[in-house]
Amino acid sequence: MSTKLFLIFSSFFLSVNSVNVLVYSPAFAASHTNFMARLADTLTESGHNVTFLVPIIDVARRNQLGVRLTTDVVVVEQDDKASQEHIPFDESMEAYWTMETDSSNVEDSIKWFFDGMKVGCENFLRDRNVFELMKSRNFDVAILEPLSVCGLGFFEKLGIEKTILASSCANYDYLFRHLGEPNEYSYVPSLMSTKGEKMNFFERFENYKVSEGMSRGISRMFDAEQKTYQKYLGENLPDWRDLLPAASLFFTNSNPYLDFPRPVLQKTVPIGGISVDMKKIRSHELNEEWNFVLNQRKHNILISFGSLVQSSHMHTEARDNILKVIRSEPNVTFIWKYETNETSFANGIPNIHFSKWVPQPNLLGDPRISAFLTHGGLGSTNELAHCGKPAIVVPIFGDQHRNAYMLERHGGAIVVQKTELHEWKTLKSAVTKILYDGKYKKNAIHLADLLLNQPLKPKDLVTKYVEFVAKYGPFPEMDPYGRKLNFFQRHLLDVWLMEILGHLALFLIIFWVIPFRLRKMTYLMPVVDVEKRDECIGVKLTKDLIIVEAGEEMLVQKTTDTSSDEIMEVFWKAEMDSSNSREMFKWFSSDMKIACRNFLSRRDIFNQMKSRNFDLAILEPVSVCGLGFVKALGIEKIILASSCTFFDTVLPYIGEPLDFSYVPAGFSVTGDVMSISERYENWLVTKEINAAFEDMHDGETELYKEFLGENIPDWRDLLPTASIFFVNSNPFLDFPRPVLQKTIPIGGISVNMKWTTEHQISSEWEQILNKRTSNVLISFGSMVKSTHMPLKWRNGLLETIKSMSNVTFIWKYESENVSFADGINNLHFSKWVPQITLLSDPRLTAFVSHGGLGSTMELAYSEKPAVVIPVFADQIRNANMLARHKGAIYLHKNHMENVEIVRKAFEDVLFDESYKRNAVKLADILNNQPYSPKENVIKYTEFVGEHGPFPSMDPYGRHHNYFQKTFLDIYAIFALYYLALVIFTLVAARIIYVQIRNCVESKLIKRD
Repeated sequence: MSTKLFLIFSSFFLSVNSVNVLVYSPAFAASHTNFMARLADTLTESGHNVTFLVPIIDVARRNQLGVRLTTDVVVVEQDDKASQEHIPFDESMEAYWTMETDSSNVEDSIKWFFDGMKVGCENFLRDRNVFELMKSRNFDVAILEPLSVCGLGFFEKLGIEKTILASSCANYDYLFRHLGEPNEYSYVPSLMSTKGEKMNFFERFENYKVSEGMSRGISRMFDAEQKTYQKYLGENLPDWRDLLPAASLFFTNSNPYLDFPRPVLQKTVPIGGISVDMKKIRSHELNEEWNFVLNQRKHNILISFGSLVQSSHMHTEARDNILKVIRSEPNVTFIWKYETNETSFANGIPNIHFSKWVPQPNLLGDPRISAFLTHGGLGSTNELAHCGKPAIVVPIFGDQHRNAYMLERHGGAIVVQKTELHEWKTLKSAVTKILYDGKYKKNAIHLADLLLNQPLKPKDLVTKYVEFVAKYGPFPEMDPYGRKLNFFQRHLLDVWLMEILGHLALFLIIFWVIPFRLRKMTYLMPVVDVEKRDECIGVKLTKDLIIVEAGEEMLVQKTTDTSSDEIMEVFWKAEMDSSNSREMFKWFSSDMKIACRNFLSRRDIFNQMKSRNFDLAILEPVSVCGLGFVKALGIEKIILASSCTFFDTVLPYIGEPLDFSYVPAGFSVTGDVMSISERYENWLVTKEINAAFEDMHDGETELYKEFLGENIPDWRDLLPTASIFFVNSNPFLDFPRPVLQKTIPIGGISVNMKWTTEHQISSEWEQILNKRTSNVLISFGSMVKSTHMPLKWRNGLLETIKSMSNVTFIWKYESENVSFADGINNLHFSKWVPQITLLSDPRLTAFVSHGGLGSTMELAYSEKPAVVIPVFADQIRNANMLARHKGAIYLHKNHMENVEIVRKAFEDVLFDESYKRNAVKLADILNNQPYSPKENVIKYTEFVGEHGPFPSMDPYGRHHNYFQKTFLDIYAIFALYYLALVIFTLVAARIIYVQIRNCVESKLIKRD
């Protein structure tokens, strides 16, 4: 009886919490359908209701759908018209054995695909019954691969707002411009590229051209599909260019520990390897036939060129050379996946075994397989990478070249071009190395170890993110404003042009006008500011706390110099911009260098740390003193951690872009929508602050070399060696920006909502909160104090508070001298407030904050609308960041004296329900995000401790200068070429004109 009740309850629970998911996957290639089927099965396995919708594009793939667990499979067969127009895909494949795909023919080389997809789209949308059937399912989420936009129009017509793009390839570079993700042609191979990440001038240009060629072809196909979905579903359906960026997420069949490092948006979720089920591979036992084959010899090599381009179509010269190499290795069994029974050409070679089908994953998972000779399809690439097998990769077409070089850079694979298959020396050398040089096996195992132990598993990512999108999506705030900018705006070329013109104008003035007129943890804390010593400790659970106290030089300086509080008072009145930012950071730089000297001079501390044998070190790169210190300790596994959303100074040295055109810098005073002058200021203020920090870091480098050894590298070389970079940013809160995949967002880790909700507030605060129906907390943080606020601003706030007598205002004020507020009954001062507890209390209505990142995070998690009055540094950025979610109002500090403006802002957040509603929505997203910040810190730290460092995640692009990275060197060459062409044309035209004129004049003279 109880078991029945439990089963009934479980069934009810699953049905209530399950998500209705539509997975749309046209059948044209097994690898693509298998990938989408894996997504469907993963969600089905997690208890969700999944419909797998398969329009048949290529009838040869009709029975290659790949789904195992998903039972609701809807196949849209080809009607008579589509059958007559059918494009046979297989007939186009044979040509790839000899065809070299490049920018000159990339569109034509896959014309069969474009034509087939257009026919398939029309066939699918003609079937009205399918639309009505899908309409009745009431899907929560729809997933499709953006190799076609036919499904996007279909989803839009069905009314599905929450869509997810999913790429079965590592990436689709033709999509990037439409999503707002950067395409780094200078060092990231495009999908159809034939080179790796290290490219010369001409290879970079070709990388760009082949990507552009592919984009043109795809765009034309998408335009044709758009006409089709508007024809059958309605002319009012949006352009595909508007539907693509509306997707909530983008799953990519890429793995950051395998793929080329590149900057991605944080709505791009890598799930590379999801098709590889290692548990199933390891549990599967091969049959007697395969055991007999594998046991014949000590070494075994599997040969397979995939299912699209068949071995049986290989040129005879290449095939015969492979046979010659096989014959030369009699102690090795070669298992060749060969599609026909006509193998008489190999008679007399005893160590070769042909098979029309092979259990590839199971063979690769068998320790008796020594190596794999493969075409480099992404499915095979992921399988061999996870199975730890060394490989010879012979790419044939498409993304296979990219995959080959991707594997090669990890040191476990050798690339042999298909044009080299007939060369005895090349192929024999590759086979010998892969079999007998142990480094290939060692590197392949190391890569597999990383992939099998990565912190976040692809299956978990798919399930958690789909559930998250279903409940909280879509996420329009994650759409970067940068995708709306043109090339000149995005790369600040208009800004540079203005600056050049400005310098030119100055030049003219000078020369013309003037003449005329986790585990065991140690927390090491060097004291920098004596006054902040106690409040900066912060640790609660970590017992091993070592404080390096201030030295005599620091104490003397504190008695003679201006105190930090006095410096902070200046920030109330100061407007920080590019003209003064470098100067305003001098005090900080001076204090940090003195503290660094004091810390490094303590040899006893160094010896004590040396004796601990740390696995890894975590430090904030606001200073590089610790970097030199941990390097001298011999700690190779380093994690950078930023208490700010990011540090602009660090980004160029780790190879992460900062798009000044639409991403506010750390000390920017604008949001993501900027005019040309604001974009210029955004760049310039960063340039000035970076110069101040670099000067400080250079000084710290001199110090750690002095105390720890001249052989310790420069800080610029130490920063990129960090395994990962924790940033106090949250992708669902922050401005969207491209990041490297070793940048891990942990924004909000300092907010413990569980502790807060369980914490009882004192009776004193109970009494204050119960006085009135509305309560507002005012706090300007702990650095810039309310007591230092200019009087005219303070008086403006007081007058506003006094005019709102039905609201209790709680003001964190650092002095007991508050006589200036006598007679204001609805104002309560306190030198200290339990801020996070108050923010979590439902009786608190709103928050007036300075916008420090700690307060910003607490506010965002606590469902409270706010008025944010930033004072200095990153607070302005944080204010704009909150305001774009429409739960907060950004009020400039200069406006505090204007009672009308302040009162309007206060009343809006108190009585306009939209602010409360938006604040609750944001908190709901943050409190239920797929992976909590705490999980990320623990999982990634353990991963680095066991498997780091990760030099393969260091992007080659950081070695490029600005001109190489933005292709300006290439554009300059072509600009000169076209300029020379124009000049030549004009000169030639002039010469011809003169000749004709002379000729005419001569005839006229003779006639006269």
